[in-house]
Amino acid sequence: MSKVYFRLFREVYIRTCGSKVQSSSPKQIAPGNAIGGLSVGEPHEDMYAMSALVTEILPEEKPRYLMGVGTPINILENIALGIDMFDCVMPSRNGRNGQLFTSEGIINIRNKKWGTRFLSHRPQWQF
Repeated sequence: MSKVYFRLFREVYIRTCGSKVQSSSPKQIAPGNAIGGLSVGEPHEDMYAMSALVTEILPEEKPRYLMGVGTPINILENIALGIDMFDCVMPSRNGRNGQLFTSEGIINIRNKKWGTRFLSHRPQWQF
């Protein structure tokens, strides 16, 4: 398998040179575009605003990859904004430490109460 390299857009560059990003054609040879600098310490609203700005600039026919975003709500919000791919260490790290993301919040499966207690309900499948 050969390596694939994406062009990287960083939040700082876009904030300081936003108009230049639009005029410099993002349709370069790269098979996709990576977006970084939005996930560590930034308020979620700022991340969503920047994702919206970047997805307006980047071509739809090439994958848009957002680096370092891994919470379920952040993934869903960014999908709605036009982001295609994600990666983050957080889901793996949380899984190793016994945390489960559920529709009712985060559960730490290592807590003593889960030793003898099961989830009160399971999703009902609709076919």
